[in-house]
Amino acid sequence: MSIFTLSHHKGMAGIEFILTAIPILLLGLGGYEFTRWYNTRHLLNIALAETARQASMAHANPETIEVTFEKAINPLFASGTQTEQRRQRYLHHIQTTLQNTPWQIHILNPTPAHFLDFQRKDLQITQQTGYAAIDNNYQKEQYQRQGIGTFSGEDIFAANVLTLSLIYPYKPIVPGIASLFKWLSPSQTDTYAHQIMEKGFLPMKHTFSIHMQSHPVQWPSLHNGKVLSSGKAHTIPSGKTSVDTCLGIWCQSPKTPLSSTIPSKKVKFEEISTHHPTTTHQPIATKQHHSLPVETKPPYTESIPSQQNHPLCGTTLCCS
Repeated sequence: MSIFTLSHHKGMAGIEFILTAIPILLLGLGGYEFTRWYNTRHLLNIALAETARQASMAHANPETIEVTFEKAINPLFASGTQTEQRRQRYLHHIQTTLQNTPWQIHILNPTPAHFLDFQRKDLQITQQTGYAAIDNNYQKEQYQRQGIGTFSGEDIFAANVLTLSLIYPYKPIVPGIASLFKWLSPSQTDTYAHQIMEKGFLPMKHTFSIHMQSHPVQWPSLHNGKVLSSGKAHTIPSGKTSVDTCLGIWCQSPKTPLSSTIPSKKVKFEEISTHHPTTTHQPIATKQHHSLPVETKPPYTESIPSQQNHPLCGTTLCCS
C-alpha cells in the first residue's frame, strides 16, 4: 500500500513540474524575443536617423539613402568578424523569402504639391539633373514673399523638411512566433507590410524627420524598390505658376505680381510690415520763420505696394 502511494506521489510531482516548467520556459523565451526585438528597434531608429542626416546633405538622393541605411544597420549583425557578409546573407534571405525588397523607405516629405509650389528652375542642381528642386536658401525671405503654397497649403519651411518612413522585416527566432505572425496577418490588404507578415516576419515601422541642409530634389524611385519617392514630377499648370524667374531673392517677376502670391489665408502685408500711426500729421509749415514752401502730404495708408513703388524694387541679391 505504501509502495503504491509513493509511486503515485512521484507521478504527481512529475506532472506538477511539467505544468510549472512550461509557463516559465515560455516566459523566458518570450523575454528573450522581446529583448531582441527591442534592441533591433532601437538600432533601426539610429540607422534611420543617420540615413536622414546624410540624405539631408545630399539633396535627398535615393541612392544615398540606400547605401547609408544598409551600412547603418551593420550593428544588427556585429558578432565577431564578417559583419557585412552576415548582413548581405540576411537581406538576401529575406528578399528570396518575400520575393520582394528586403526593406523599404518611403520619402513622405517633400510632397509633389510642395514641388509645384516652391520649385526653382534656375537652381544648379535642377539644371544638372533635370528634376524639380526647392530652394533651401533664404527661407524666411521666401516665406515673406510667397507665404503659403497654393497646392500644398504649407509654407517653404515645411517644404524643406525631409521625412523618411521605414518598413523593415524582423525575423523571430523563438519557435511558434512566426506562425503567430502569419495567423495575425490581415487578409484583405496587399501592402508590403502584409506580405511581410504572411511570410512570418514582423514589419517594424519607423518615421524620422529632419530639416534639409541642401536643395530638396524630386528624384524618381529606385528600380529595386528599396527607396520610393513621394511621386512623379508634375508640370505646373498654366496660369498658376510659382516658379521665380528672377535670380535674386528680393526681386519679383513682372509676370507674377506680388498680390498673386498672397492668397486669402496667407499672412497679410499689414502683419509683416512696420506699424505706422494712422493719424494725419499737420505740416510743419506753422513755423513763421520757415522761408521755403512746405508740401502737404496725404495721410499714410497701409496697402500692398505695387511692383513699381515697392521699396525693394531694383534690389537684387544673387545666390548663384
